[in-house]
Amino acid sequence: MQIKHIIICYDIKEDKTRTLVIKCLEHYDLHRIQYSVFIGAVKPKLLKKMMVKLETIINTTEDKVYSFEVPERALVNSKMLGIFTDIESIIKPPTTLII
Repeated sequence: MQIKHIIICYDIKEDKTRTLVIKCLEHYDLHRIQYSVFIGAVKPKLLKKMMVKLETIINTTEDKVYSFEVPERALVNSKMLGIFTDIESIIKPPTTLII
């Protein structure tokens, strides 16, 4: 199973549109690390589907959504200051499901 590690950032003018974008990103299990920045690990097919969905949500003449594919190592080796976000648990979720 091939997984792509991605960073999504956006600049959305309207609050309602921004809320829809956030809900879409969360639906695909991306995690917010900054106000307008999400990260996650998705299958290529789902990434393509998500980007198509985002394109239907945003106003393509006013809004921007960027998707950056990054190597897992770059995310794991990232440095941060301030409030801690456990990047590794986001890109390497647990493999055991406890019910």
